[in-house]
Amino acid sequence: MALAVEAPARDDLSFRTNDDKLVGARWLKSDAATPVVITSAVLTLRFEPPPPSSIPHPEHPIVLPPDEQRITSTTPGDVDGWIDANGLPVGIVLVTVPHGIWAGHPTRSGAWDLVATGEGIQRCLVRGCFIAEDGVS
Repeated sequence: MALAVEAPARDDLSFRTNDDKLVGARWLKSDAATPVVITSAVLTLRFEPPPPSSIPHPEHPIVLPPDEQRITSTTPGDVDGWIDANGLPVGIVLVTVPHGIWAGHPTRSGAWDLVATGEGIQRCLVRGCFIAEDGVS
């Protein structure tokens, strides 16, 4: 679990396509002991675009929006992922990234971040790169 400091902590992640993953961070005040009461959080996975096709692009290609997966739900078992609401009041964000999300994205790598809001402040607690590899049976 990352510990939030002034600059966001960096944590590169690897996932397996057949296994859920728990990602977390803890946010403390400047005394390094008192937790920040978190009111909301979001984990965002930003996927790299798929490789360009071999078909030549027209003169004015269509620009697609970035492929993102945002996890904001606090409902346990949500198929798109969920945040453990019990940890938020004590400064802990634990996010379950379910293995089922990978089927909905054409690529399996990119950048991610975990942003929290608490006590009137919004802060990126941790960020990095990620890759999802085929699951091991």
